[in-house]
Amino acid sequence: SGNGLDTSSSDHGIKEREGGIDNVNFDTNTDDTETIMNNPNLDDGKVPRVTFRTAVMAVIAAMGGFIFGYDTGQISGFLEMRVFLERFGEVDSTGKFFFSNVRSGLIVALLSIGTAIGALLAAPLADRIGRRGSIPWWCLIFVVGVTIQIAVGDRQWVGVVMGRWVAGLGVGSLSVLVPLYMSESTPKQVRGAVVCSYQLFITIGIFTSNCINYGTESRTDT
Repeated sequence: SGNGLDTSSSDHGIKEREGGIDNVNFDTNTDDTETIMNNPNLDDGKVPRVTFRTAVMAVIAAMGGFIFGYDTGQISGFLEMRVFLERFGEVDSTGKFFFSNVRSGLIVALLSIGTAIGALLAAPLADRIGRRGSIPWWCLIFVVGVTIQIAVGDRQWVGVVMGRWVAGLGVGSLSVLVPLYMSESTPKQVRGAVVCSYQLFITIGIFTSNCINYGTESRTDT
């Protein structure tokens, strides 16, 4: 044919073998992406099928947003919990525990500083080893940061600060990589909905952290 595609082949073509629309007249002898996508007979106006596997993959990838929302939402409740004040706070002249502006500011702000650094480091590293390959390693860094916060002893508030900084590296990098990975790996017809699920999971993470704060604020055995 004039467009260089073999329309006389009896084979239903690549799209049919993938479970898509029949009779779009692909040239089954070519693997050239540009030739395939320029086929005037290709109807790409709708997705033939959104599988359960696709939905699960989108939810798993969006968990990066959940981590972001949960870690940013939990600290506001921690600073007011009695057990957290007794472990990491200061004591005033009346014997009451409190956080100074410097101490509370560092505990809160170091996460944001870590996210900024993580976001700057994530892009060039992802160009080298890939988006999907980068995400698990940054998740591991986030886990290390949370582990540091759990492992510190009483009065070691600097450990909490540094743990939040390390966790921030993971949170910031995931805030770059997860939407990027989603946008590059999903069909254009559902790309907007899939990428928006990242923001949805951020709000779910904030909601979850507030629920946990509410349910544990009076506990003294943590």
